[in-house]
Amino acid sequence: MRNDVSPYRSLPGASVLIRSDDLAAGTDVTSVLLGGGAFLPTQESKWTLEAGNLTAWNAHGRTHRFKGLLWGRVDGLRDEGFSNGLGSYAFNSIEDLTAGRASSFSRTLTVPSREGRVWNTAAALAHNFAPSRYFSLLYGARLEADGFGGKPARNVALEQALGVPTGVAPSRVHLSPRIGFTFIYNRDKDNNNGVMMSQTGTYFQSFSGTLRGGIGEFRDLLHPGILADASASTGLPGGTSFLNCVGAAVPVPDWSLFTTDPGSIPTQCVGGSGVLAESAPLVTLIDPKYDVPRRWRASLDWNTSFKSWLIKVGTLASYDLSQPGTVDANFGGVRKLTLADEANRPVYVSAASIDPASGSVSAVESRKSGQYGGVGVRVSDLRGYGGQLNLGLSPDVFKFRGGASFYGSIDYSLQTTKRQYRGFDGAAFGDPRLIEWAAGPSDAHQVLVLTSGFSTAKTGTVTIFGRAQSGLPFTPLVQGDVNGDGRSGDRAFIPDPATASSDANLATQLRTLLANGSSTARGCLIANLGRVPARNGCRGPWTESLNIQWSPPRPSRWGHRVTPNIFLQNVLAGVDQFVHGSSLRGWGSPATPDPVLLVPRGFDAGNGRFNYDVNPRFADTRPGRTLLRNPFRIVIDFSLDLSTEYDLQRLRRAVEPVKSPTGWRRRSADSLTAFYISRTSDIYNLLIEQSDSLFLSRAQVAALASADSASRARQGRGGEGGAR
Repeated sequence: MRNDVSPYRSLPGASVLIRSDDLAAGTDVTSVLLGGGAFLPTQESKWTLEAGNLTAWNAHGRTHRFKGLLWGRVDGLRDEGFSNGLGSYAFNSIEDLTAGRASSFSRTLTVPSREGRVWNTAAALAHNFAPSRYFSLLYGARLEADGFGGKPARNVALEQALGVPTGVAPSRVHLSPRIGFTFIYNRDKDNNNGVMMSQTGTYFQSFSGTLRGGIGEFRDLLHPGILADASASTGLPGGTSFLNCVGAAVPVPDWSLFTTDPGSIPTQCVGGSGVLAESAPLVTLIDPKYDVPRRWRASLDWNTSFKSWLIKVGTLASYDLSQPGTVDANFGGVRKLTLADEANRPVYVSAASIDPASGSVSAVESRKSGQYGGVGVRVSDLRGYGGQLNLGLSPDVFKFRGGASFYGSIDYSLQTTKRQYRGFDGAAFGDPRLIEWAAGPSDAHQVLVLTSGFSTAKTGTVTIFGRAQSGLPFTPLVQGDVNGDGRSGDRAFIPDPATASSDANLATQLRTLLANGSSTARGCLIANLGRVPARNGCRGPWTESLNIQWSPPRPSRWGHRVTPNIFLQNVLAGVDQFVHGSSLRGWGSPATPDPVLLVPRGFDAGNGRFNYDVNPRFADTRPGRTLLRNPFRIVIDFSLDLSTEYDLQRLRRAVEPVKSPTGWRRRSADSLTAFYISRTSDIYNLLIEQSDSLFLSRAQVAALASADSASRARQGRGGEGGAR
């Protein structure tokens, strides 16, 4: 696979904060992107080579069934070019843009080609023990190995400066055991497997009255991007390097000159050095103990039937190990400021590193070594866990009156996930090296899925798929870096407007947000007034979707060659617009809350506090406050079958001349009989082949063989009569 990206204009990008008075919601704050593309021309190539072999064999009939697997895969990545190669300016207001007063300027100066290769292999052996059709035990083990197709260059100077190992690309060998069972306690004669095909779909019948469970360890694959990042960012000459200028160190932009001469785009800060200027290599290292993510999963499922209904209950639990994270080995962790108004938030740079006009922060003082910028070490020492309960109810189409001309099912899931984070992973408050537990990013506690379909001669076939999901967690954030660790998106402290007397403007904006904001925003704020919210401690709104597919009845004159389908996508959005007009409620639209609550507008060095504006769009997913839309669509699809019908093809093959030693000639009566008999399914032979699985006695096998002989004899006589 290959991706090519080119900038629209070869100019630096620009982000401008615009503050305006909104008559409905008070002060409004938003960012507008200007200038050229932040990307130099980039070219990314990926390739994969994979091979495997699966061998299965039986012992003692089908009581013991073994499977052996050998598998291997090699992945490669090559990436030319890099992001922010032309630089990006940030302006705190339109007036600053007009005057050329940028609050910060950042640029990636050099990035060599990112290239990496990895390999993953596995050998597995499994044994399925099935002493009867009602019980089976499957167990085995999977031996996996993975590694990198090279190592990053070693940097001795970095090892001496920070005491970290470099040039590391570890390989791993791991054994993953797995075991599972299936027990069928329902011994009814009609309890069996089966398949039913109808206009509403294909239905598979499985044994009811079944208890199924298992536990095992599962590992992820090693990906080449890990080595590509580390190989390009070694901290050596020619590796990745960046420039970051804040406040007085920001070079004045000359857009006219940049347009005619891209080579004039700044490559250094004003004054060259100081706490507001940083020009240093960026480093990415791989921890010697790095391993791919792995997890232990245990499941227990039960299904049964009650009259014409199927009931399913399933549970799933997982314990996640070797979860990925990042640690900045160049972070000093020395507190140099304390923000008393923000629950004593520690700041790891002095006031001299903060631009008072905009609140932009330079992270130079937080570094252990000024020779390097961030030194991100990829680690895999985090953990997580999760659990899920699934409930399902559906009609048994094999017993339900009307067969599969109508179908409906409902599934409900309760779930939770937790995992560990560091502040270096985002949303930091306090020391970013510390580990904390929080809800996972996809932790939707409740999911409801409805599937239905019906088919009649007059209406055709209609299928419906609906889904509703409770809100996902998010963390209220400050735009930018306020603790000086070099990473944006720190966790916000939520002041109580009733007691926040130090900043009257902030208190007023918070009261306006509480009065006019979305229900999600109000709930998050009220629950956390006067304190720091927990990571992922707020929840977005429920989301829902509804899609309908209609296959109308086809006229007989079409001869079943034309198949029309009409898809109604996101029906709820259409209903929302029909009912509410321009005052949309957002039915069927994505609900991704904006997590940014506070936007710095300056720093008060005398009082040791940041001045903030409140983002009025915080946690707001209402259509009038967001650009995210998923409109109602009608898609009409036609398929045309131009092939010859299979029965006609077979007839033509039977009567067409065949080549013989004496030339081309038509088939004889015996030849026609043999031709059709060879293409006729033989139910008796199929049953005999499955005699071990069906536990047939010798007498039963002999009776089937006799019936097969009689059937073939009748087919032969019928063929002779037809030939005559």
